[in-house]
Amino acid sequence: MPNQRQSGTKLAGAYISAEKDEALARLAAQKGYPNKAEYIRALFEAALAEATQSPTKARKAAKPRK
Repeated sequence: MPNQRQSGTKLAGAYISAEKDEALARLAAQKGYPNKAEYIRALFEAALAEATQSPTKARKAAKPRK
């Protein structure tokens, strides 16, 4: 099923460029996900699992880099 969303619009609350949108679609397909949303969901769930296993690591990752 083709992507119905216009490139350059919001994805997960943030605007992304058409190039990044296409790259995300290619990466999701390479990883075997049916669409970008499923890939992003898997990344988010993995990040949550990692954060619950190591709260110190999660706090360090959440700090803005200078």
